[in-house]
Amino acid sequence: MKSSDSLTASRAQTADAVTLPELIEARADRDPERVALCVDGRDELTMGGWLSRARPVAAGLLGHAVRPGDRVGLLFADSAWLDYAVAALGVYLAGGAVVGMSARLGSAELTQRLSAVGAAGLIHGTGIDVPTGQGWSAPLPDLAAGSGSGPLSSRPAIAPDDLVEIIHTSGTTGPAKAVAVTHANLTFGRNAAMDQVAGPAGGVLTPVPLGTNACHSAILAALTSAATVHVLRRPDARSAAEAVARFQLPAAILPAPLARAMVAQGLAEQYLSGLRTLMLGSAPVHTVTANRLRALLPDTAVSIGYGSTEAAPAFTQLPSQDFEKHPGSLGLPRPGAEVRIVGPDGARAEPGSVGEIWLRCPGPQRSYYGRPMDDTFQDGWTRMGDLGSVGGDGYLSFFDRAADAVRAADGRLISTYSIEDALLEHPEVADAAAVADRSGPPGAVAAFVQPRTPGTPLPPDRLRGFLADRLSSAEVPARIVAVGELPRGPLGKVLKRRLGVAN
Repeated sequence: MKSSDSLTASRAQTADAVTLPELIEARADRDPERVALCVDGRDELTMGGWLSRARPVAAGLLGHAVRPGDRVGLLFADSAWLDYAVAALGVYLAGGAVVGMSARLGSAELTQRLSAVGAAGLIHGTGIDVPTGQGWSAPLPDLAAGSGSGPLSSRPAIAPDDLVEIIHTSGTTGPAKAVAVTHANLTFGRNAAMDQVAGPAGGVLTPVPLGTNACHSAILAALTSAATVHVLRRPDARSAAEAVARFQLPAAILPAPLARAMVAQGLAEQYLSGLRTLMLGSAPVHTVTANRLRALLPDTAVSIGYGSTEAAPAFTQLPSQDFEKHPGSLGLPRPGAEVRIVGPDGARAEPGSVGEIWLRCPGPQRSYYGRPMDDTFQDGWTRMGDLGSVGGDGYLSFFDRAADAVRAADGRLISTYSIEDALLEHPEVADAAAVADRSGPPGAVAAFVQPRTPGTPLPPDRLRGFLADRLSSAEVPARIVAVGELPRGPLGKVLKRRLGVAN
């Protein structure tokens, strides 16, 4: 809940802010021939070309009476990266708010998301099944062709505190939530993280699926940073690893589950050795995965980023040089950001004590659409839904998702993240997920493991013996189940809620 003081501060922060179109057009004016976005190493958009294709789309949206902050959905096939990127920029230029959608979602889910945010309309690709009853809908070619090909006849009056995006959370622990993002939030400190990874004029691979939060981060990085952002129509582990080598890319930002798959499949040492920098994020990075990557890629600066859809642009980062001094850490907050650990009583926890992780930064805060007073957002702080601790040196350590931690019979909290980390050390385990065992007594844990080689037997007793040397007796899962594939979301995150139902 925001106090009057925090609301006053938020208004002060937006006074000198810029809007996204202003930032994009300034970047294009400086370097219109820069390749901003590259799909599969061959299909490209320069800054000038991207703007030229998007302006007729913006004009078409104004013809549909789109006003600043009006929500406009985007729905395209997974392969239609360039069309999706053009449509997104068209919405930005018209002053609308992009509502990213994935064609992998079912019709009922698409309809619900559009209805929940009061979407004015939907831009879609050809051959897409369009949900009905949610304002107007238009194929991208028709929208652009109907507006003519000239510049916008009038520039919409966009304010920094107008909505620019509605981003849905991944839904890993529950239903996806719609996060409202303003221009002032999105342009704050843009794009320090990307420039830090890719360098002043490098190429960076961001293998993420279309329509996701990570997809929008990649598009915005392409529009506002100095890097050429490379994306893939098939962002699986093998395709991403091969792309690094084939296109000789110096940098990559990988979702943690994708990096874990690369290690398990032996792809990292085969294809990633040419990377200068590698950042892992989008989900907590297991210590064993980070350590194996550092060992396999000794000449690559591997770093970890930690944040959330709700907390952006606040995040923490552990640079490569800090790994050995701070093993298992998520690093320090970015300059200007803060981290706080809050105990069950709502007070700040002592150094080293486990509590709820809160993040904040000086930029304007995000909110849940239609729920501006949700207590996830408090006086500039964002409650992360994660448990962790901060040492006396200020470094943040991750304990577990609050929804995943298991309360043992003696009252202690058990970290399912630590159990997974121990299981991932086993040479025959490719991936693992631990959850509360609903079929057992209070405090019991069940683990689901995915073999490194499909079909390889993983006897539970042998795995429990392996864990006994690494975990306390309360942490060793009473039940271990081998599965062919763990249930996953678009970014490869394990959907533990489905495992909870399954057991």
